[in-house]
Amino acid sequence: MIHARVRTIVLVSAALLSPLGCGVGTDGTDPGVIAEALTGPTVVANMSPAGLVESTGNLYWTENRSTIFPRSYNAQVYRAAKTNTPGQEVVLYQESSSAPFNFSNITFANYGGVWYGYFIANYRVGGAYIKRVPLDGSSGAVVLGSGNTLASVSSPLLCDGTYLYFYGAGGMYAETLDGSRVYDLGPVGGITSFGFDSQHVYFAAGTTVYRAYKPNVTTYYSAIATTSSPVTALAVAPGATGDAATVVYWGAGGSVSQYTQSTGVQGFASPGGAGLVNPATVTSMSFDGTNVLWTWNDNTNSNNWVVYKLSASLSFGHGTLTYVGNTGARSVMGDASRIFYINNTALERLNY
Repeated sequence: MIHARVRTIVLVSAALLSPLGCGVGTDGTDPGVIAEALTGPTVVANMSPAGLVESTGNLYWTENRSTIFPRSYNAQVYRAAKTNTPGQEVVLYQESSSAPFNFSNITFANYGGVWYGYFIANYRVGGAYIKRVPLDGSSGAVVLGSGNTLASVSSPLLCDGTYLYFYGAGGMYAETLDGSRVYDLGPVGGITSFGFDSQHVYFAAGTTVYRAYKPNVTTYYSAIATTSSPVTALAVAPGATGDAATVVYWGAGGSVSQYTQSTGVQGFASPGGAGLVNPATVTSMSFDGTNVLWTWNDNTNSNNWVVYKLSASLSFGHGTLTYVGNTGARSVMGDASRIFYINNTALERLNY
């Protein structure tokens, strides 16, 4: 197990080019709120999930394995408590084949009174499908809808309780939970990440961040910001009082920026300001209800960092930078007391 070195550090912002926004911040003097140091990490499961999602008390993930002799491909869907120790996790569903295939990202939703896990399954012969399986493990998985999905194999799956959201080669999509209808929210290619609030879906492609309406409102979408480097990760903090209070965060060229309708784009954090050797890349990002979480990869020496910052203060402040070693930290998410992330060998937990 790799032990973390934890240190509290000021996350100084960097300016982001944004002709479509305004108010790019340059002042890093606001002390903000000093966040408590993280403890850990602790191994949750001795495997490296392909996709991960959390509920209030549980974690659900997909995992893939293969052997050469005999040639075999295996994929599983797991359930575990957030307090899980290795070996306690339960397999909800599994497949095996001599032909290449894999499971990727996963989410969950209640449809018809049953809680399902929805996940992307990709087959070399047959293509990609979205499947769903009851989260109590009472039956096997079935294909959502009538056939192949428009989702890219690498796309996240997110759900707002009414629709599944994903991107594909042709744009940003929403699909009903029974798979009966798919909506094209924005015909933009090359999408890398997305998130949503009560009315909009925010997504990034190349050096542009877009906003589109959810289904049944309108098909209109528009650019809200442009960046000097391609956006690699994005997260949304929905506004409690409406979409006008929503904050959108993204990583581009290593720098993290934030956007609101009233202020436009402002710098939020930079790897140089946090003491990392540039260049660095933001590899994943999420919002846990209070904090913005992300992972940084130091491109010079391949170190990886798990980062969080209190987002209640939209000005620059303090955060916690946790070194987790050369393990490929990615797919970070969390709740009010814990952060979960995937690395190259395990699923791990950090406590606030």
